[in-house]
Amino acid sequence: MLIYCIAAALANMIAIALFHKSIQINALSVLPIVFIALMLFQAALFKKVKTENGFRTAYGSPFTAEEENGMTDFASTALHAAIPLMIPFIFFFPSAVKVLASFIIYALAFATGVFTYRIKNKDAIKGRFDNEETERREQEKKESMGEWK
Repeated sequence: MLIYCIAAALANMIAIALFHKSIQINALSVLPIVFIALMLFQAALFKKVKTENGFRTAYGSPFTAEEENGMTDFASTALHAAIPLMIPFIFFFPSAVKVLASFIIYALAFATGVFTYRIKNKDAIKGRFDNEETERREQEKKESMGEWK
């Protein structure tokens, strides 16, 4: 990740130096900066704040605390990785592109981390869901037969 950040920063600096005559800074150049600040805040928050309780069914989440922490770690990494992609939109593009691209990059970065975690851990999550469903059915069967107290 560190190598990626250094390479992206160098690429952005080189692009700014090479295309300095094409720089278009206007009022909407602030929007990518706001999204970058939001992404930095969320990435730091996701790294710092961890879920400690077991199942968060009260909040409607079917994931365990470990799974939620894994998802937030992946989301934090994705948000950090997308920040260098925003920098060219501060300097080089027309207003409409700055607005649309900034929002699209932010949304994709936010969602990519969660989806990446779920894809990488699909079998473990599905297995846990299946085990819990089997256990719930057995419990209902025992309750209906009067074996459970």
